[in-house]
Amino acid sequence: MKPGRSLEHLVEVLEKALSTDPAITIQSPCRLRDKVTGQLREHDVVIKSVHGHHHVSIAIECRDRSRLVTVEQIEAFHQKCLHTGINIGVIVSTKGFCSTAREKANHYDIRCLTLAEAKSLSWLATDHISLTHRTLKHIHLHIFPLAPHNLPDNMTHYEMIDAATGIVPYQAITPIVNKALDHIKHVSGKLPPSPVRLKFMPTGLSVRNKHTGETIPIANIYADITYEIETGIAPIKTYLYGEAGNNMPSLEAAIADLDWGPLHGKLVISRAHGNIGSIT
Repeated sequence: MKPGRSLEHLVEVLEKALSTDPAITIQSPCRLRDKVTGQLREHDVVIKSVHGHHHVSIAIECRDRSRLVTVEQIEAFHQKCLHTGINIGVIVSTKGFCSTAREKANHYDIRCLTLAEAKSLSWLATDHISLTHRTLKHIHLHIFPLAPHNLPDNMTHYEMIDAATGIVPYQAITPIVNKALDHIKHVSGKLPPSPVRLKFMPTGLSVRNKHTGETIPIANIYADITYEIETGIAPIKTYLYGEAGNNMPSLEAAIADLDWGPLHGKLVISRAHGNIGSIT
């Protein structure tokens, strides 16, 4: 993520947590054409709402600086919104706003929001999320044909086929094995120690000789599976997001960055106006 995008992405996530209307789309960043120059200009976050023949565009400017937002920055953002066809302007600051900037924003109907980290949230009972990731290291298949067929010890010249879909690549076994392991964990509450042997009784599967085309139906398959389990912790950060100067924020949010195994994104648990929800 390029420098400066961290706050923009965070605001995008928070706005998605606030939005429950399917007619609303949120894009970050968003480039809109300048009515005067014809050039594309970039807004940090743009929210578009369509209701019947009414189209409303909201642009959010994100200011992650060490100083308060100034009058000059309000004026520059106002001009940018006018020239790109934005209906409503919003500025989010992590530091706050000069009093004169707030007055100028009120004059232009620009909303001033603040985003601040909170030490804790009363409804959140933890400061982290425990993560578990399972990695399959090796799968060895033992294929047993329907009687009275036999299979050679060397299966190099054979491929697995499905009567409905055709050739079944080896990679297709992985999600089947993962699903079986998930079922075992759901039923027993824990996984068996690795390595483990699982039995599958497939329907419509055969093996086919690549050279002769001979097919032999499969009765069952045993899979010897070796896997590793990794555990980790994702810290939770808490935020207050809302109108500048308002002691009652529009949104209280707990956010954890998930970058673990196949998980990449953010988990957001939020409370807005008394309602608690979550998004990823």
